[in-house]
Amino acid sequence: MPNRRIRVLALAGDPGGAEAIAPVISALKHDSQYCVDVYSYRQATTIFARQSLEPKSIIETATSTDFKCLLESQQTDVAVCATSVNGIDLEKHLILAAKQCKTPVLSVIDFWSNYRLRYLDSLSTKVILPDRIAVPDDRAKEQIISAGFPPDGVVVTGQPALDRLLGIDNATISAAEIQLRRDLGVEPKTTAIVFVSQPLAEFYGGEQACYRTLGFTEHSVFQLVQEAVELVRQSFGQHQLRLIVQTHPRESTDVWKKLQDEQHSFVVNPLAASSFGVCMGASIVIGMNSMLLLEMRFLGKRVISIEPRSKSPLYDGFPEIGVITGENAESLAMALAKSLQSQSPSRLVHEPATARVVEQVKLFGTSSIK
Repeated sequence: MPNRRIRVLALAGDPGGAEAIAPVISALKHDSQYCVDVYSYRQATTIFARQSLEPKSIIETATSTDFKCLLESQQTDVAVCATSVNGIDLEKHLILAAKQCKTPVLSVIDFWSNYRLRYLDSLSTKVILPDRIAVPDDRAKEQIISAGFPPDGVVVTGQPALDRLLGIDNATISAAEIQLRRDLGVEPKTTAIVFVSQPLAEFYGGEQACYRTLGFTEHSVFQLVQEAVELVRQSFGQHQLRLIVQTHPRESTDVWKKLQDEQHSFVVNPLAASSFGVCMGASIVIGMNSMLLLEMRFLGKRVISIEPRSKSPLYDGFPEIGVITGENAESLAMALAKSLQSQSPSRLVHEPATARVVEQVKLFGTSSIK
């Protein structure tokens, strides 16, 4: 055991990464062995503050030199960071600074995608490697190793953000269903279909660039969903359907609201903070590759993932998640109708992940104290 508290510096920017390391930060702050300083930028600041983690905002122009000064002044024993792909990517600057200070870094990956992009330098010429990368499962480990990362630097811990599902019982889900209908005006006998949006076009540098890279955007997929819902209404006798768009924390709601005003065929929930509750209250959740889809599947919700033209869809192989890779509304309508007519799937088992990440922090922190 170290003869003093282990000093930890934590950092996140993007919402997915912040949600992944927030339970870890909370566990560390509640353990007297650790002294934790929490830093954040962009959406992570709101997420951390909402969970009473007392984040300190850091300027988006911070450099590795700034982080080096921070690590040295606080005599940090171990750094814990999320990953971001937002054009700012302060986590990479932290990793570079930590290497100079010989401070170990544990980086937590929140999702099964963009492994190299999360760690590429600003010139996209080399990968900036932390001391260890914590990944959600064996599948992610295989994928990141296939992407060229060293196997001995990767550890399977699970995804800490999923730990919040452990305390959610059926009564909580039923309450969410009632709340959704009350807040968004959905009639009791109406089937609530939630489309989980993501700012894909922004992420990939515009609509055209997104089409070239993925073959679809959030708006093209939503149009497909709209057409499929209408086909279900007409062809399968499912008339009482209500389509709800759940916006993303990084997404402007203006486009969706304008579209809603023009079409009157769906309703927008602009509050990204309530996205989890809205999806939990839905009859079926549809999206592209959002983490919310996986969370809802763990809770026993009907889920459909749409990735047109994808040769390796993200959720292919996950238990009872409907995966659509075609571009015609008819196939989606058939999948949607089949899902609505079937019983809800059973809940999936999630093994707690937070404690496993904390154990990694302890290993690094203890070894770095002289």
